[in-house]
Amino acid sequence: MLALLFGAYAAAAALSGRTIPHGTSVAGVDVGSKSRAEAAAALRAGLDKRASKPVELTAAQGERTARTQLKPADAGLAPDIDGTVDALLGFTLDPRIVVPRLLGGSERPVDIAADDHALTTASDAAAKKLSAAPTDAALTVTGSTTHVKKAATGIEADGAAVRSALRTGWLREDSLRVASEAADPQVSTADAQEAQRSLAEPALSKPLVLTVRGSGQESRVTVRPAQLAAALSFPAKDGALTRSIDAKRLHAAIAKQDSTLGTAARDASFRMSGGAPVVVPARSGTTVEPKALVAGVEHAVGAANRTAAVTRTVQEPEFTTADAKKADVSQVASEFHTPYNSEPARDANLRTAARKVTGTVVMPGKRFSLNDTLGERTAANGYRKAGVISGGEMKEDYGGGVSQVSTTLFNAAFFAGFELNEHQAHSRYISRYPEGREATLDWRSIDMAFTNTTKSPVVLAMDVSGGRVTAQVFGTRAYDVKAESSGRFNRTSPGTKQGSGSTCRPQSPKGGWSITIKRTMTEKATGRTTRDQFTTVYAPVTGITCR
Repeated sequence: MLALLFGAYAAAAALSGRTIPHGTSVAGVDVGSKSRAEAAAALRAGLDKRASKPVELTAAQGERTARTQLKPADAGLAPDIDGTVDALLGFTLDPRIVVPRLLGGSERPVDIAADDHALTTASDAAAKKLSAAPTDAALTVTGSTTHVKKAATGIEADGAAVRSALRTGWLREDSLRVASEAADPQVSTADAQEAQRSLAEPALSKPLVLTVRGSGQESRVTVRPAQLAAALSFPAKDGALTRSIDAKRLHAAIAKQDSTLGTAARDASFRMSGGAPVVVPARSGTTVEPKALVAGVEHAVGAANRTAAVTRTVQEPEFTTADAKKADVSQVASEFHTPYNSEPARDANLRTAARKVTGTVVMPGKRFSLNDTLGERTAANGYRKAGVISGGEMKEDYGGGVSQVSTTLFNAAFFAGFELNEHQAHSRYISRYPEGREATLDWRSIDMAFTNTTKSPVVLAMDVSGGRVTAQVFGTRAYDVKAESSGRFNRTSPGTKQGSGSTCRPQSPKGGWSITIKRTMTEKATGRTTRDQFTTVYAPVTGITCR
């Protein structure tokens, strides 16, 4: 009897291994009642497109979710069709396999073949993209009000978690969730809220009063919340927010409305008289030292009467009258001229810029910035609208023409042997300037800067008259400078376009080119020679016709 039962079981097992049980599906593909070849063909048809589709991976912690995509081919992933079908067919007496076959099919995962090296490399890279550092909570100041910026939990994912998600979920789900760990911020939202209560609110709740003493006098200055807020920040230190006061900003905010804290010292400078620099004497000032100002404010914040005493001290100039008189600036160390055609608005800008430069002292080893010297080109700063090059076309904007001041001064610095820190040529060649040796200017993005590499102070002077702009460097001539150029190369052709409207300005097409400028500097004291060079690229000028 037992033999008969076993025989019947064996026959049923053999029969169940010939075709896949009815109702069986693999990764959503129906393979029930199919032979080996039919099932393999069905899986290839159903999975080939899905197997080439990038896999979306996500990892989440708290309110933060990171996403990335991974291409299966890059990870060496492919569906193992033959292995999957083999597992569904074939003779076996194992009841754990035979019984489910006899009872009917079910949903099965597809087996996956993988190139271990490619999978490891791709999954490790994906894990880095899914990982995100925690974001500390912060306390910011707007006006005289503080705001808490919430913290964000970080995400830590690793390659092993990505590989696990791929092996279990690829071709079964469109988006796979990768297991990850939370990375806690050092400063929590609760920490920032507590700092707002204990550090910010006491400082900004109402005005402070400083009693300023010095030179036998005593006066009082009120520090209003908005003034303190302009200098207040809350940086993180050792995992906690701290209160920080910028003394320079606070001093400036108070000084706008009250001179009680003192008057700044003024360095000696120079003015031009008879074509030569003449000393403008320095002036001592008074001030409350930065550390003392901050300490006084901190004391007042914690005091019941919100007052504190600070001491005003004498502030001496850095460049004294004696320093200026000792400086040998009687000789012209370098000079350069560029011609200009008179236009009222442009002329006004040239003179305003030249006036701001004239008398500037550049100490040995110090860097001169033309943008810092001229200030933003606005009507309030004395500039008018005139022609500028913007986007390859001529337009009008405040300060048009100051690039000629920049170019002229740049060449004077070039021949003085100074280190050329920043300069950028115009996008198109302008014939009044030396080819390749010129410098445009933009308040937001382009400066002209150089460093006085001599051992003595120099004085800068500029003049706009007689149809030319002149830049002079007064001081000791430390270098003999020789300039050479390569000649034009890499020529490019212009295009054309049509414009319309009242703002359209026609322009003739011109070709572009490149040119290399070489400079040889021989130090007069030692005979030592140094060289530098730079290449200027001029874009072609698009021809514009206006309708």
